[in-house]
Amino acid sequence: MDTPARVVKALDKKAQRLGVTRQSLIKLWIAERLRRDGPARRRSPTMKANEFDAKFDVSEDISEAVDWSKARRPNDKLRRVNVDFPAWVVEALDKQARHLGVTRQSLIKLLIAERLE
Repeated sequence: MDTPARVVKALDKKAQRLGVTRQSLIKLWIAERLRRDGPARRRSPTMKANEFDAKFDVSEDISEAVDWSKARRPNDKLRRVNVDFPAWVVEALDKQARHLGVTRQSLIKLLIAERLE
């Protein structure tokens, strides 16, 4: 998941030239791509569950039969927690987050998720 520093620098440079944030620039690019490519087409708007299972079992591509906009992860409800860290930990997190071009919160979520897997 590491973004190369050169990519981050290029994004920052382009975002600064356009007068927007890096996140806004990425959202803009995604919106343009979706507008250009259009919504994904589904082969069959309705497919019987047993037909879906059979295709899945023989490793056929079922991605076009799935409406990914409605996909969700189970137990993905957000809960807020407060954690106290020593100053040196926060400084190290900030340094690493700056290096990766992400927020401290994103870095903490990533590190915890990787450790729990």
